[in-house]
Amino acid sequence: MIKRLDISTYEAINENFNNFYNSNLELDKPSRKLTEVASQLDMNDLSGTVEKFKGFSTEEIIDYLVFNHHYYLTKKLPELQQSILHVFGHEDVSNLLKTLAMFFGKYQKSLISHIKMEENVFFPMAKDLASSSKEQMSKTKKWTSFIEFLGNHDPIEDELKKVNLIIKEAVKDIKVPFAYSVFMNQIDLFELDLKRHAIIEDEVLLPRVEAML
Repeated sequence: MIKRLDISTYEAINENFNNFYNSNLELDKPSRKLTEVASQLDMNDLSGTVEKFKGFSTEEIIDYLVFNHHYYLTKKLPELQQSILHVFGHEDVSNLLKTLAMFFGKYQKSLISHIKMEENVFFPMAKDLASSSKEQMSKTKKWTSFIEFLGNHDPIEDELKKVNLIIKEAVKDIKVPFAYSVFMNQIDLFELDLKRHAIIEDEVLLPRVEAML
């Protein structure tokens, strides 16, 4: 079950994304209207999610997801890595905390691999399907590509949730330094950001692609 989110949590997630969106003038950006719809998703109530995106093309949704990937790779993950370095810089940080920080580092590698798979396999296939007539791609080729994607499409946001829970359980009786508290807060926000990303991908994009097969 998703923990109930308050307004301040949504505001923090959206403010971080909007600052990145507005400050990167050189990037190809997704529709501003689409990003606004995405930012208003209520993860406490997902009813009507598909309908909210009916006015956007498959290509627009993919562009939004790709932009999110860029945001994660160039903004969120470097910030988390910097926080990990701050944790390691404290002499009073126990070996347990250092091990847990390194545990998250391994998760980063999984996330990067996941992103590469989507951008190299799934998104190009989805765009080809959206722009091709049924005669242009054989049914065998379409299903083969889709099944290959599903076989490698792991719920990366669930993996982060598990990492987050393991870390919190391990340190619940330990007095942690401020740097580690900052690190944990960043993970909380990143987990929720990834959850929203996954909802759009799994509840909106995947059914569209399957319908085109």
